[in-house]
Amino acid sequence: AHVVIFEINLDKSWFTEYNFSSSNEEIIIGINALILAKVLQTRDKGQNISLSLDVDTDDKLNVVFTGNEKEFDKHFQLSLIDIESEQLQIPEFNHNIGLSMPSGKFSSIIQQLQIFGDTMEFKCANDIVTASSLSPENGKLDVIIDKAFIKSSTLDNDDTLNIGFALNRLHDIASYSKISKEVNIFLTDCYPIKVEYSVG
Repeated sequence: AHVVIFEINLDKSWFTEYNFSSSNEEIIIGINALILAKVLQTRDKGQNISLSLDVDTDDKLNVVFTGNEKEFDKHFQLSLIDIESEQLQIPEFNHNIGLSMPSGKFSSIIQQLQIFGDTMEFKCANDIVTASSLSPENGKLDVIIDKAFIKSSTLDNDDTLNIGFALNRLHDIASYSKISKEVNIFLTDCYPIKVEYSVG
């Protein structure tokens, strides 16, 4: 089962130099994310990162670290992997509740809820959003989210929304709080939670 879909968009304006030349409108490649993460961790402070791939002749992604005279240049070749399953995409849908808050506050709430249970329950009614976790052994925590953080709602006055999500997964998602000051959270009945960080 697919538990979490992670999607990041890096705009070409982020790069000092960006070249794309292909007869195809887009190129899809598969990379072992754990290996790529380990490679990026070997970059020394002050080194530039260069990524290159010739899809017509190469079966490897070239990763090069250069530019720091005190450190050695590093050239990596990462083998591409076949993606057997269909490419997954985060679908567009109309959400019932839209929240926006400081990402550090969201991360703190998740950590506190984990003290009392494994599941985060959202209850939305009458412009009040409550995040809760419950443990028969430890007790219960209810976090009342201030109306100022509710940016949109399609619920009628008599409607309620009750949905729950695994806190360990939300903890992993909240660990990205350092990349953005704000986080947007979208809640929809019968759909997964959508958490969005704006990185530029």
